[in-house]
Amino acid sequence: MKRRIAIGAMIIVCLFLDNTFFVKLNINFIRPDVVLSLCICLGLYMGALPAVIIGIAFGFILDVMFSPMLGISAIGYMLAAITGSTFHKKYYADNPIIPSLASFFACIVKHNIYILACVIRRVSIPYFSMLFKYVIPCALATAIICVPMFYINKSIFVEKLKPIKLPVKD
Repeated sequence: MKRRIAIGAMIIVCLFLDNTFFVKLNINFIRPDVVLSLCICLGLYMGALPAVIIGIAFGFILDVMFSPMLGISAIGYMLAAITGSTFHKKYYADNPIIPSLASFFACIVKHNIYILACVIRRVSIPYFSMLFKYVIPCALATAIICVPMFYINKSIFVEKLKPIKLPVKD
């Protein structure tokens, strides 16, 4: 029950940070995707199915609130949750570099999905200019934000180790 409350609080905080705080704090419209980094970390600690459900729910909430194209964010966050869940219960997943790299590449994939959706709607976008001026810096910012998100999730999901009492021989 404590984990569910913590996950609910993280979802609300991430939605707030992503849609109000970092919108005001952005530099040249570059801002980290906190929701994506949360989906990566939840996939890392919860596994594929719960993280995918949370990612799709995140995406649909954000699409209904901010996007004219319903489902595009849901696809991106679902793929991010799947990316994070590939490292679920792996021995090297205890390192913040793994989710940071996963969030970097998942952010690039998510933005390419957005660009593809714009191309389908016949919007002309200079791809390489957009890639180097916006997508890669946003992916770097998301990878940096993923490090504290990793440690927050680790403190919630990894149970504290209890000392083992060994029998004493006389």
